[in-house]
Order: sequence, then structure tokens, then C-alpha cells
Amino acid sequence: MNGGLAAACAPLLRDRVLVGSGLALLSANAVLVLLHSAYYFCLRRGIDAWPRDPIFSLDFNTGFAQAFTSAQTLLLIVLLLWLAQRTRALIYLALALVFVLVLLDDALAVNQLLGSPLVRLLGLVDHPRLLAQSLAEMLVYAALGLPVLALLGISWLRAAPADRRAGAAFVLLLGLLAFFATAMDLV
Repeated sequence: MNGGLAAACAPLLRDRVLVGSGLALLSANAVLVLLHSAYYFCLRRGIDAWPRDPIFSLDFNTGFAQAFTSAQTLLLIVLLLWLAQRTRALIYLALALVFVLVLLDDALAVNQLLGSPLVRLLGLVDHPRLLAQSLAEMLVYAALGLPVLALLGISWLRAAPADRRAGAAFVLLLGLLAFFATAMDLV
């Protein structure tokens, strides 16, 4: 299996434009993380310097990191839609829909926007260790995400092996995004 993954990745690693673009995106993300670290360092130490502006924080919804993350996700969606159109493989369209949900949640906080009225509509109440708003947001995730994930599963089963391998890279990226989003929420 490792030989298959290495064989699948070899042509990608030989593509200088792709590797260069990937390294540029990774570098830009690293700079944003460093700016975020400088922001919190100045904030906690009481240092009044330029990184103390909340625009450098990853938590600030209209900051540099939010705009860059939204642009990256939008670029990824466009790439997936292009692949879907070019290959006629449903898996890329399903993956694009997954990333549309990620973009809607990240940029517009759709889970929170739809979760608040759902609390009132369903009469949800807070319980120990589970807030009504959190439960409503999970219900929104389920309502929006389960049909898209079902489409992804069906398209995965019907995909050609080459499209599955390419799709696996996008699923890995989605897993990494989920891991880092969870880590940021815990900090």
C-alpha cells in the first residue's frame, strides 16, 4: 500500500509549479501562525507593539488569517469543480460540496447562525456539560453534513481507482483541517 501511495505521489512531487504553490501556501500559513503567536505574546505580556492588533489573531473573524483561509478554501473548491468537470467523476463534486460546507461554516458561521433559531424552535435547554446552543449546532452539522457525506461515500464507491487515490489526498486535507480547527478551538 505504501508503494502505491508513493507511486501516486511521485508525479505530483516532480511538478515544480504544484510543489512551489504548495510550499508558498504552507509558508503563508506559517507566517499567519507566527503573527498569531506574536499577537498573543504581546497581549499576554502587555507589550504595546504592532502585532497586538487583533487583525493578526487567528480568532478574529475579519483578520488576515480568516481572509486567507477563506481564499484557500475557495480556490480548493474551484479546483475540485474543475476536476469534476474535466473527469466527469462525481467524487470531485462531492468533495467540492464538503469544502463548500467547510467554507460556509468557517467564513459565515452557518452552524451558529442556524443553531440559534433552532434552540428556540425546538425549545432546547442547557444541561450539565451540554449547552443548548452546542446541541443545536451539532444538529445543523448533521442536517447539512450527512447528505453530503452520503454523496461522498456513494461517489467514493463508484470512483475509478485513480480518482479514489486523488480523493484520498483531499480527505486527508479535510482531516488535517478538522484537527487544526479543533486544536484552535481548544486553545
